[in-house]
Amino acid sequence: MPHQNYIDNGITYTIAPDDEPAIGRRTWALVEGAVTDELTTLAPLVPLSVDSPDLGVTPRVADGGIVGLAGIPVDAFSQLKTTNCFVDLTISASGFIPVSLHQSIASIGNFPDAFDTTPLPPVALHRAPITITGQVAVSSGVTSTPSVGATVTVIGIWRTVPAANVVVPPVPPDFVSLMPAIYIARANTVTQVRPQPLTQIVGANKQLLLDAQAGDTIVKLSDCVGLAINDVIAIDADDPYRTEFLTIKALFPASTTNQPARIQLTIPVQATHRFNVPVRKVTVGAAGAPTPLTDDAIVGDVCAFVSVAALQPATTVSIDDGVNPIEYHAVSYFKTTTVAGGFYRLPPLSRVAQLNLQANNGTLSLPITFVPDYAGEENKVDVMY
Repeated sequence: MPHQNYIDNGITYTIAPDDEPAIGRRTWALVEGAVTDELTTLAPLVPLSVDSPDLGVTPRVADGGIVGLAGIPVDAFSQLKTTNCFVDLTISASGFIPVSLHQSIASIGNFPDAFDTTPLPPVALHRAPITITGQVAVSSGVTSTPSVGATVTVIGIWRTVPAANVVVPPVPPDFVSLMPAIYIARANTVTQVRPQPLTQIVGANKQLLLDAQAGDTIVKLSDCVGLAINDVIAIDADDPYRTEFLTIKALFPASTTNQPARIQLTIPVQATHRFNVPVRKVTVGAAGAPTPLTDDAIVGDVCAFVSVAALQPATTVSIDDGVNPIEYHAVSYFKTTTVAGGFYRLPPLSRVAQLNLQANNGTLSLPITFVPDYAGEENKVDVMY
């Protein structure tokens, strides 16, 4: 820039200002977007957190659910003039499932003389799951008697919080609970869910020789006898609450198959599995008719929105979008029966703002409208006739 003269008390000062930096050399909001709670469609009430593994970026959070990454573009995207660049960020909040984004930054031919903030896609956070438990009993007016064998069923749901001044009817409870949770984000437009028989082959057990940590794609087994690429194995096979059905991508045997071997999986394990837990080969039966997801699912979702009638009475399902590896899950339905003492427990639930429960002991039937409290892992709903 040209020299500039300033006079003060009769003294002339000449300065040489620095040239104004190019736009891409200034501090910018590199990416920016809005986050909402899918149940309220408003910004979450709890604080948001943003993390990124990338160099040259600084996470930022503002009021109203605004999140993004700040930085100097030439430091964060040095090749942006000729190449599309990418940033990775994870958005999290207490009581919600974290969401990870891999955002493309389009190349700019006259970078760094030009730059603009890249908008993030809208992010609707999904609630972490809770479990509804309780007791069903019949009152005589003086004492109460537990009702054993009563059915407790979700008969209607509201996906978002209904307005207080409008009567909004519930929609049918066409959703199921999955175990484990969704491994890979799935778009409802291309994803099919099928009843999928999965039978563990008992008698040829293998064991984990090392702990398998969440996120691992390679596990070490006691042997690989009878295993082949594309086989499905059950890890933690004796614990139905921890079993994962995963497909073999590659085998790395020792000199013979009855020696320890490493197994590469098509999908990373979701939970930690301890040393010496049983691993079994699984027979994959003929799949049932496909039925589409009716809503997108993200990594970590335990609920899938799909026609219940199309899946029942299947206890295991496959999920396939035609692009990513097929994943397998145990499936549970939102209907259960009380046991001794009249106690019941429904499977893990999420993504529902309000629901109708019905308790029926064969003689009496009582509907209850209930708003889940996602601040706690367990919600208690007792029913007294």
